[in-house]
This record gives sequence, structure tokens and C-alpha cells, in this order.
Amino acid sequence: GIYDSALYSLDTAIIIYTQLNNADGVAKTSYMKAGIYGAVGMYERSIQLYLDTDEKYKALNNSSKQASCYNNIALLYTELNKHEKAIAYYTKSLEVYTSIGNTYGMAICLNRIGVNWLKAGSQKQALSNFYSSYYLSLENGIEYGDKLKFVNFNYAKKLTAVNTISMASLA
Repeated sequence: GIYDSALYSLDTAIIIYTQLNNADGVAKTSYMKAGIYGAVGMYERSIQLYLDTDEKYKALNNSSKQASCYNNIALLYTELNKHEKAIAYYTKSLEVYTSIGNTYGMAICLNRIGVNWLKAGSQKQALSNFYSSYYLSLENGIEYGDKLKFVNFNYAKKLTAVNTISMASLA
């Protein structure tokens, strides 16, 4: 279907970028391909592609993209309920974001590490990471999360109407 067509197009792009000696193009396209495999539930294949892509970004000295690869690998391990591996990759991402001064990335990683500690059954570790994420966001004026000012009330109204109709049809 549509995913097969996308993968074919990305494979073609990788061939073209390789012929043009465009390492950045190969890395970006490999990153997108890994995302598609993750989207269709082929997590192990996606993880392997992100690891390969990480090596490409390492050769390009692109730390930010390496951190993104680690983040995505961690997300996939979270989906697989392999929380220790997820925490390990979020920690790698956190280290990179710290080294390049990306406080938003740091806060997100700390929060996601907390989520995985919670799922793994360690509330104390989870809370420690949640608080670290929260305080980092306060220090740097980062606003994210479930806050009333981020709610799109028109969309929420429409969504509520659709859900109500759907529930009524099930009754």
C-alpha cells in the first residue's frame, strides 16, 4: 500500500543521494525510512535503521540528529515495554542534549525517562526525573505539557460531538 510506495521512494532517494555522494541526504532519508517502519509497527527494523542512521549522523558530526535518533529508539523500546533499554537511550539523548545546551531536549528526555521509570515500577526514580524536567523547564521558561492555555476549544468541542455521536451509535 501507501507505506510500501513510500519505502520504495525513500530507497530510490538513498540510491540517488549515494550516487551524488550526499551523505546528509542519505542520513535524512534513512531517518525517514526508520520512522515509517516504526509507524507500521516494525519496531525492531526501525530500531536497526535508527542505529544505522545514528552512525551516519556521527560521521557528519551532527549531534542534534544523533540525539533525535536516540529519542526515537527509546520511544520504540517504550512501545515494546523494554523500559530499561528505553531509559538507556533517553539517557544517551539527554547526554547529547546537555553537551549541546538544548534545554528543551533535556527537559523532554528527563520527562520521558520518568515515564519509563514509572512503567518499570520505580516511583522514586520517576518522580526524581519528573521534578528535574519540571525545574529545568521553569528555569529556562520552557512551556509544554497539559496546560489550559494550550487547549484548542473549537477542536475539543467538535471532538466531543463526534465522540458523543459514536457512543450513541454503539448503544
